[in-house]
Parts: sequence; C-alpha cells; structure tokens
Amino acid sequence: MKNREKTVKLLESFLSDKEVDGVCGYIVDPDGEGPIQVIVVLDIDYVRSANTKPGFVAKMVREGLKKEIKKWIGVDVYVGSTARSCSSGESIIESKKKYIVTESQYNLILESQKKIKLFQDLIDSKLEILRKECEDGADEYEGNSSAGSCDQIESIDKVKVTDAEWVTIMHSNKPLEQKYMSVKIMIYYSSIRRGDLDADDLTYDLERMIRISTGMPFILNYESTNTNTFFEW
Repeated sequence: MKNREKTVKLLESFLSDKEVDGVCGYIVDPDGEGPIQVIVVLDIDYVRSANTKPGFVAKMVREGLKKEIKKWIGVDVYVGSTARSCSSGESIIESKKKYIVTESQYNLILESQKKIKLFQDLIDSKLEILRKECEDGADEYEGNSSAGSCDQIESIDKVKVTDAEWVTIMHSNKPLEQKYMSVKIMIYYSSIRRGDLDADDLTYDLERMIRISTGMPFILNYESTNTNTFFEW
C-alpha cells in the first residue's frame, strides 16, 4: 500500500508541472486499486481542430505520456484518455449548474451498486441510436455517429459497464479540481484478427452523447475482449 501511495505521489508531482498542447489535466489512480492508471484529459476543442481523426490525436498523446512516465519514473502504467471543454476554469464544486437527470436517476447515482445499471441503460440506448444511424445512413442520421464509429460498431457484440465512480481531476495548469463520473466498459467483439480492438472513435461518440443528454461531467474508458477463438492471422 505504501509503495502504491509513493508511486501515485511521484506521478502527481511529475504531471503537475507537465504542460502539453491540447491537454487540460490528468486523473491519477482513479480507482485506488488494481493497476495504477493515468487518464489524460484532452481539450475537446483542440481535438476537433486537429486535421486528423480524434482517435489518432488521443492515441499519440497516450503513447507519448506512457513512454515519458516509463523514462522518468521507471514504472509502467495504463494511460487512458477522455475529452472535455477546457475553456472554462470553473470548479464543479463551486458550479451552480444542475445536472439534467430525473430524481430517480439521481438516487441511482448516489447508490454505488446501482450506478452501473444507470450507465448500462444509458450506453445501451446510445448504442442503439448509433447502430440505427450507421445501418440506415442519411435517412436516420442526427449527427451522433462518425465514420470511425460505424466501422468499429460492426464487430461489436455487446458493451458491459464494469465500473462507475466519481473521480477528481487534478489540472496541470489550474489550481481547481473538478469532479467527474468515470465509467469503465468492457467491449465484447468478434474478429478473426488478433490484438486489441481500437474503439476510440466509438467511445468518443458515446461519451459526447451522454454528456449532452445528461449535462453530467462524464468520462468513458474501455477495455476489449475478442469472443472469437479461431484466428486467421
């Protein structure tokens, strides 16, 4: 436990002075158990202005940070990413903004065992919208799905929410901290190819849709499991 706390403090100290274009801040060890994680919080406006796919920008930042952490601190950590608007320095603790959720949804969020069910229902409904847009094309398109999401969703069997907890983000260039609902999902997919599924575009679209529909500060991270047991290469 002491070694974990020491590593977390080293990471926080290292990241507190680190300024990178397009990065708002970092979340260090959001779970407090299991492998230590670092979540990069990207500026959504910066990502959108980049002349490339959002998933590519996020991937390059994650890989670069992972290498630097290994080089300077000497530890291997999982590095994930999420995106939000960084134009406002408002702390969620001081904010008077109300979440657009019903009373029953609010009660679910407060009960840790039921948060997973709430976000499972939300993600299932958003996935249904994305699938409909991707399958029916222009007739059903409402601006939710990207070409990357439609490519990735074809091989997905189901998405399961595995964790949902409030976390506090430490900003690298702001003294304020901000609370977010951090949700983790496991994506089950079928592919004849070995290796992990790249679902960055899909999770980016899901995260954006849930932010818009609930008004909640929300981040989404994923892992993937290939259900196919026979591979061609």
